[in-house]
Amino acid sequence: MKASWIGIVALLSLVSLVSAQPVPASVRLHRDGHFPMFQGPPLPDNMIPGVVAVSVRRMEELPASECDTILVATIERQRTFVTPNQRGVYTEFDLAIEEVISEKSPAESSGVSRPLLYLGGSATLANGKPFTPVIDGLGRTPEPGQRYLFFLRTRKAAHAYQLVKAWEMKNGLAQPMSPDDIHRSNSAYAGLPAARLLEDARRLRAQTNPLP
Repeated sequence: MKASWIGIVALLSLVSLVSAQPVPASVRLHRDGHFPMFQGPPLPDNMIPGVVAVSVRRMEELPASECDTILVATIERQRTFVTPNQRGVYTEFDLAIEEVISEKSPAESSGVSRPLLYLGGSATLANGKPFTPVIDGLGRTPEPGQRYLFFLRTRKAAHAYQLVKAWEMKNGLAQPMSPDDIHRSNSAYAGLPAARLLEDARRLRAQTNPLP
């Protein structure tokens, strides 16, 4: 099973399930349907995909023009969900936002938090079996408690963010998360001071584009 989704990052590590903030059924429906490779009728147990191949398009290191929001944030909590048709798993990350560098599609006053949606995770299917699909073709897995520079797209109907690209900022240094940056031979930021990364991201804030 193969899908192409710009900037997807998979959560491959085991995650613990915590109480999810209740969201309206319509919002959960949009989140469940966010990942195209999971759409379709329920699959028999012996056909549930164990490997999902994802093609990530190469982008600029700071793809401001491909997003509507740029944030500096730390991942606080994570929750994992199995899609109703049992085809796949996705994870929601709650963000502790430190700085909003650009936000062309601000959150509505709906009372529903706006998590970051990620392909993958570990959960239990309706039949009681554990399910942790392997996501092939992606970069580094983000970690709760870590600080990141996020380039995001807003998915209003899902009251959520979609990842375009992320950079980890740890011990004062910028570390790539996306596979195109990990394998980039002439990176302007990898392993260098995170302050430079942030400075350039702030300079590019005007290039972000609101959703149509």
